[in-house]
Amino acid sequence: METEFYFVVFLINQIADALQEPISLVYEKLKSVEAIHDYIIPHYEVLHTLGTEYLVEDLQEFCQHRGVWL
Repeated sequence: METEFYFVVFLINQIADALQEPISLVYEKLKSVEAIHDYIIPHYEVLHTLGTEYLVEDLQEFCQHRGVWL
């Protein structure tokens, strides 16, 4: 579980950097659509093998499907 935690932190930081948004805002948006517990952690084994740009786009799409824009 510790590895997944570090991966979540890494993703939040990468998304914030890519979108030039505050880290806290990105976290709150991901939290509001349950992206961390419903998507990132359960699919860690696959997600951690993907490129950062793809992950940022993928999470943007995930959030949009749940009504939140990053």
